[in-house]
Amino acid sequence: MIPLDVNNLSIDTAINNWGPKLKERLPSMRGKLLQDNGIPHPDKLEVIDLLDRTFLFNGYREYFTKLVPRDSEIVLAHNDA
Repeated sequence: MIPLDVNNLSIDTAINNWGPKLKERLPSMRGKLLQDNGIPHPDKLEVIDLLDRTFLFNGYREYFTKLVPRDSEIVLAHNDA
């Protein structure tokens, strides 16, 4: 059995790889919605803004990394096994 690397969990991939990529793409997504031949997209823009404020705020990587218990014998799972 391969030992668990508590510093490289699946949640770390989301925090350190997917989060920054999404944060980088948000301005382009907003721009495309705002320039869509005059078609308004207020609901989609609101979702993008909410996502940015709720999950991708300044310091989000440190914040979410600290929320993950790394020395616990209890493992949260959703019963994929």
